[in-house]
Amino acid sequence: MNELEELKTITQQTLQLRSRDNFAVGAVPTRPPRWAYADKNLFDLEKSELFGRRPLLVGFSCDIPKPGDFFTFDDLQVPVLITRDKQGNANAMLNICSHRAARLKEGNGNARSISCPYHAWNFGLDGKLKKIFKEDSFGEVDKCDYDLQTLPCAEKYGLLFISLDADAELDIDQHLGDLAPWFEMWDLMQMDFIDQYQWQAKGNWKHALDTLFKDYRGMASANTTNTDRVLETVADDERFGPDQQHHRLTFANNALLELRDSDPGTWIAKQLHSVQRVHFLFPNISLLISQTAVELFVLYPGEEPGRHSTRYRAYRRTDTKTIASSEQAQTHFETMRDLIEENNQPLADGHEHSARDDTDQTPSAVMNMQRSCLVAVGIDPDSPARPN
Repeated sequence: MNELEELKTITQQTLQLRSRDNFAVGAVPTRPPRWAYADKNLFDLEKSELFGRRPLLVGFSCDIPKPGDFFTFDDLQVPVLITRDKQGNANAMLNICSHRAARLKEGNGNARSISCPYHAWNFGLDGKLKKIFKEDSFGEVDKCDYDLQTLPCAEKYGLLFISLDADAELDIDQHLGDLAPWFEMWDLMQMDFIDQYQWQAKGNWKHALDTLFKDYRGMASANTTNTDRVLETVADDERFGPDQQHHRLTFANNALLELRDSDPGTWIAKQLHSVQRVHFLFPNISLLISQTAVELFVLYPGEEPGRHSTRYRAYRRTDTKTIASSEQAQTHFETMRDLIEENNQPLADGHEHSARDDTDQTPSAVMNMQRSCLVAVGIDPDSPARPN
């Protein structure tokens, strides 16, 4: 895949959209019924089916670059440990000792093995039980019966996916569908982690897609001059994946209009990167990938339908000719964090987003993502009937 040619195609689509003064390609779908954001049965169904069985992007290869590296994952109230073993393979397992259910690791770091703080049982980085402290005091123990509970884990294109369903089969290419060639081209293996921040807020997790959309407009505006401001009415929506559940939402700024009457053969990458592109990966991921950075936003349901969290992680790309310094990347992260903090403050203060707020300003990508969540759990998004 040639990125320059693909960007030219996307740019031409966006310019055509601008000439029609449209907000999005195609008819804007209807928002799901109001109960879809508050119903407890649906909320439980989403947590068990969308987050309990499907592939979940939990990080990137650069989060565990060396053998022995690990990090913990607790955002779905299930304690998970992700490791890089001595053979270089990524592994996922429950962060619970198989002996007395003690928690094994906290945060992130590097370790030669996994040792339980309770009775010092020792496990390999792949979760297999290696040693039992004072084994003779426990009687006869078949170590194979006490390996840690492993979870499906797959790594490709610099992406780390897991599933909380121990019996699931992960196929990243199948999950990404026709987005896979893009991730292969980007080669996200070569990145440096910069920083992260997490927000806890009121409102259903699907509402956070609306908030993210507003944040992206603000981010795009923050990255442009007044003369290159974001074109408020232009957002191009493309769908990807085996079930068309992934989306690419394209924003444009005024600098793009300079290309309108020029020959596409003269366009260069710098001009084409003036277009802001957001990739939504079903069910809860938003990715901004530029020449210098990767910004990951992950949405998680809270403990009840009216609560959610948003995690923002920033990375610096080191595989491109245009490389930002660590200081520039940190400054950019702090600018974006503060902007999102400002936009999310009403939710943090308890002013919950309405299911009908800003319907006319919500792009089809967001509403299609919300509708796809219902379809994925077997519910017609246009039906007034609630799940039993």
